[in-house]
Amino acid sequence: MKYIMVMVLALGLSGCGNTITGLGKDISTVGEKVTVWQNTPSKEEKVSTLSKKEEVDVEKNKTK
Repeated sequence: MKYIMVMVLALGLSGCGNTITGLGKDISTVGEKVTVWQNTPSKEEKVSTLSKKEEVDVEKNKTK
């Protein structure tokens, strides 16, 4: 019984070799993208000081 379990485990792990390698490459690619994202300056966001109701009123006045 132990022999069968060892064989099943060995067979299962042998099939995972390429999968683990591919996963490692995927993680490396994501890491590179995150590094680029962190090093690029963000665009300045426009901050509104109006309340939602005031913003709606301004938009309504623009369409008139």
